Amino acid sequence: MVSDFNILVSKIKSFRRRYNFYQFVKGFLFLLLLFIIISLILNFIEYIFFLTVWWRTVIFYTFSIFFAVAALRFIFYPFLQWVGLFPSYNDLKISGIIRQFIPEVKDKLLNIIELNDLRDDRYSHNIVEAAISQKIQEIKIFDFAAFVNFKILKKIFLYLLISFVFVLTIFLVDKRMIAEPGYRFLHYKKEFVKP
Repeated sequence: MVSDFNILVSKIKSFRRRYNFYQFVKGFLFLLLLFIIISLILNFIEYIFFLTVWWRTVIFYTFSIFFAVAALRFIFYPFLQWVGLFPSYNDLKISGIIRQFIPEVKDKLLNIIELNDLRDDRYSHNIVEAAISQKIQEIKIFDFAAFVNFKILKKIFLYLLISFVFVLTIFLVDKRMIAEPGYRFLHYKKEFVKP
């Protein structure tokens, strides 16, 4: 029973590490995509309307604060969890996440974790170990880490690639549509005269 439980703990640990890496990559790709789209929209607004210093300042700080907070939450937090510098999900939370990826596991993993934490004199130690061993036998065929599917990220990457090609096309057609508004946003305190 002990070796089966240790194997299960190892599988959970492997899943947790892979899932944290998946969250890090997903957050990075999604935030980069969001950055490109919002930057493009803001550049078009600035290009067309030639915003005042006040509006450029508000947009600049809002944009900066939003992306700093989003980067902390969706990139740095999962990264720190992945490398082990920040506590990751506990076993109960991970069992719920695994259940989302592998519905066949149902509540068996949660039951194993709860039974293992059950160290009470009211229950026979042998009965608890037998119940844990039986549940482990039912789910030991699953390699939890293999169910973290990075193929899902292809969709985000595809959108990122399309948006990058779109921005590159605009830049090649008329460089001013990207460069001038970007310059004005970076120098948001300076007054610019519309030509």
